[in-house]
Amino acid sequence: MIELFPRQTRAFDILTEPEYSHVSELLYGGGAGGGKSALGCIWLVHQCLRYAGTRWVMGRNTLHTLKETTLNSFFLIAKLGNVRYRYVENKGIMFPNDSQILLKDLAYYPSDPEFDELGSLEITGAFVDECNQITEKAWNILSSRIRYRLDEYGLTPKILGTCNPARNWVFTRFYEPYREGRLEANRMFVQALVTDNPKISRYYVTQLDNLDEVSRERLKKGNWDFLDISGNWAYSYRPELHLGDVVLNRSEVVRLSFDFNRNPIACHVSQHYGNHYYGLEQIEIDNCTTYQLCNEIKARYPECFFMVTGDVSGKAATTVSRLNNFDVIKYVLGLREGQMQYSGANPPLAESRMLVNAMLERYPMTFDRVKCAPLIRDLEAVKSDNEGRPIKTNRKNIEERADCLDTFRYTLHRWFGDFVKLLFS
Repeated sequence: MIELFPRQTRAFDILTEPEYSHVSELLYGGGAGGGKSALGCIWLVHQCLRYAGTRWVMGRNTLHTLKETTLNSFFLIAKLGNVRYRYVENKGIMFPNDSQILLKDLAYYPSDPEFDELGSLEITGAFVDECNQITEKAWNILSSRIRYRLDEYGLTPKILGTCNPARNWVFTRFYEPYREGRLEANRMFVQALVTDNPKISRYYVTQLDNLDEVSRERLKKGNWDFLDISGNWAYSYRPELHLGDVVLNRSEVVRLSFDFNRNPIACHVSQHYGNHYYGLEQIEIDNCTTYQLCNEIKARYPECFFMVTGDVSGKAATTVSRLNNFDVIKYVLGLREGQMQYSGANPPLAESRMLVNAMLERYPMTFDRVKCAPLIRDLEAVKSDNEGRPIKTNRKNIEERADCLDTFRYTLHRWFGDFVKLLFS
């Protein structure tokens, strides 16, 4: 159907050849650009066409991300292979021989800590893209549901996970034992890097080179040990490089990015021109409404042309009126619809950390040393957990609120996402 390169062929054989029937869990990847999503989609298509009436899972941390990334890889693979199928929203992918691929959200939700929805499944196999973003419990429960029509076709349970280097359960379950020669007999790891993929675009390699040093080591070189992911969340921030005196340019667009906590409510004010990013001000006000904040912005930035983004929660209507926070901003600031640039979903935190640090290291950025003090505090103080998420569990601790950091990362994802766009596809 589609020619695989050597590392993909190795993984495909493990997934399909009888000599590897003892392998029930395969981790593939360990770097960006290694053909991870393509491998998973090719395997699922192959199995569905070969074994009529079987049922498979294509999963990722969230269904939204799955549809924007992995599913698009499937559509491309199917087109290249001239594969007949029918995609049904909220049901999955159906084949003429009655095989199907179910699309599954594998995120952890406090309302379903035991993943009861997965517990009702009966499937023939599963592919989890970016499995480092789900919990080990989700992986285990999904694995336990692989039993559908296995005996009929002489198959053994198989679950394929793909990922980039991460210091979480995939490290301790797969990579560390693989490196030390003690990987359990039913598990295998195949590392594939961008240099193993002869079909990769040279522009993709350039994108990898544009990342910060930590991300380059992880994603281009597949270095799982370069840096413990915990520590400062904004590890590329340097006061001597990023602080200065910034003056409003009234001939350029003023960008506003909001976080809607009431205590405090926050807004990052920035401009971008001449291939340089300017942090004008970080507004942070306790016990303040969106109305009050917008009036303050009008007073500080009269007659400026605004573009707005922010926390997706701002789309939720308030209990006192039908207006949501973005409606209030639009009304008070007198904006047109085209000036409202908020996203359909907040950016994943791991992607944010990569983008923020890549921009800080590789792009000219200056923050006003006085007016951006609350953001500077967050850049210096907010720590990361072992999965790359900012630690912000205790709102009584000002260093764990991260509201100002959130407004900054919303800004970068809305207007600078292309900086490492290929890595998020």
